[in-house]
Amino acid sequence: DFIFEVTAGLTATHAADIVANVSQSVNIIPVTAAGGAGTITYALTGSLPDGLSFNAATGAVTGIAHDPSPL
Repeated sequence: DFIFEVTAGLTATHAADIVANVSQSVNIIPVTAAGGAGTITYALTGSLPDGLSFNAATGAVTGIAHDPSPL
């Protein structure tokens, strides 16, 4: 037997640019994805300011930044 499966394409949506202040609580999902096949995971290049964390399963950035990020 030969099985050929066609799945829906992956769609990624980028959120608008986000600015958060030091000592401000954030819960940001900068990119949302839907469709495709398999499990969607997210990756972060670089580092976040101290106090923020990244969730590879959801793409969320959460926490309270203690220092400004470098430009």
